[in-house]
Amino acid sequence: VALDITITDALQKEGNAREFINRVQNIRKESGFELTDRIFVQIQQNDLPLNIQNAVNDFKNYICGEILADSIDFLPVVTNGTDIEVNDALLKIAVTKKG
Repeated sequence: VALDITITDALQKEGNAREFINRVQNIRKESGFELTDRIFVQIQQNDLPLNIQNAVNDFKNYICGEILADSIDFLPVVTNGTDIEVNDALLKIAVTKKG
């Protein structure tokens, strides 16, 4: 039996999306949000690795569904954000509860 262990671009994007979901879920928990709370996510675009931005864009609907986000926006600067790491890429994001 031979296994192809090549990580394709599509698999890498999916992995980055899943890792992003995990990090946002941790922020939700640490912030004391309820399981049903809707959120808004802002990602600082400055110095954002292209592979992470592409993964979030390609899997945006899936990510929003998993984290209950009404929107994911890329902004030049995010104030009062949290630094997270997604597969060795550092990001600054802000997660806020919907009204």
